[in-house]
Amino acid sequence: MRMRFILMVLIPLLVLAANDNLSSQSEYKPAVYVSSVNHGYGGFGNAIRKIDFADLPYFIAPGEPYNGDLFLLRNGKFERRKGGLQQIILKQTYYFRSDITGPQRALVLLSGLSCGGSCRDQQGILSLFQLDSGVLTLTQQFRYDEQATGTGVEFNPSTGILIIRARSNDDSPHCCPKSLDAVTFQWTGKQFEEESHRTVPIKK
Repeated sequence: MRMRFILMVLIPLLVLAANDNLSSQSEYKPAVYVSSVNHGYGGFGNAIRKIDFADLPYFIAPGEPYNGDLFLLRNGKFERRKGGLQQIILKQTYYFRSDITGPQRALVLLSGLSCGGSCRDQQGILSLFQLDSGVLTLTQQFRYDEQATGTGVEFNPSTGILIIRARSNDDSPHCCPKSLDAVTFQWTGKQFEEESHRTVPIKK
């Protein structure tokens, strides 16, 4: 009888603890920040591969340390030294198309560095552009902390799968990141939507 009583007390507690653990895991938001944008650039012809993304004014959605400003890249780089260093460089461009007759699209990866007393803010900025009827438009943007080994972007134009690896918000010291958030997005025909995410330890 006593054992039965103990089990009756313990089992609900174990179930509750397991549910709390699952709930905390499901509520965790990975450190990749997604913005829907509608920033037009005017006429750019009919071939997105002919657009010079190394010499373009880039809109960066509001969020520390950016305030929804434009940054004009020249030869793939922006640099300003006023009250500290602010630098943005072009890293990579991916081209794709949903179908033969639909808008042409490009994913452009930038790396942004902001320094005051120290350089503690280095972000990856991935921008989704579409070219439709000669009009170039920025439609979606992803930002993530790239101050850790293993961060970066993978994109497969054939499957529409985008993977972003970001430094996790794990409260680790600036010098010593502990983990990465690997976030998988799927192309839906108009934008990328999160499909899954997982947090993995950084290999020493």
